[in-house]
Amino acid sequence: MRRKVEKTLTRNELLAYDKTLAGHLTKETLLARLVQAVTNDKNNLTQLKQSSEMVEENSKNEELQGLKHNNTQPEFN
Repeated sequence: MRRKVEKTLTRNELLAYDKTLAGHLTKETLLARLVQAVTNDKNNLTQLKQSSEMVEENSKNEELQGLKHNNTQPEFN
């Protein structure tokens, strides 16, 4: 990103840009963003796992429903 900006900024503006950027690239700031990204990835994987388990469970349930006998008690009565 700096390479894109350094063509349009003066030397003093680049120094200010670097100082501001250095403030955003501290260990604490990056660690918080990293933890958030890992949490988002974990949540996405958990959601995908639950979706695939739901599809598998639905197919098993449909198979079991097909094996059941029809209820003919009302007609028998």
